[in-house]
Amino acid sequence: MVKTAQLERHYTQDELAELLGVHVITIKRACKRGDLSFYKIGRSVRIPQSAVDDWLARKRVSANA
Repeated sequence: MVKTAQLERHYTQDELAELLGVHVITIKRACKRGDLSFYKIGRSVRIPQSAVDDWLARKRVSANA
């Protein structure tokens, strides 16, 4: 059986900010601090879905907080 590689979804900083309903500065700061992993291709920044999932999991607040 041959497995095909699936490409992971990547977002620009603007796309991710819109998707999460936050200001793009919030995303840029998270990238700059190293809280949100990203790829830099030329001048373009791309954030993989797995990095978004990890970042959001760390940001989760428990119900009794």
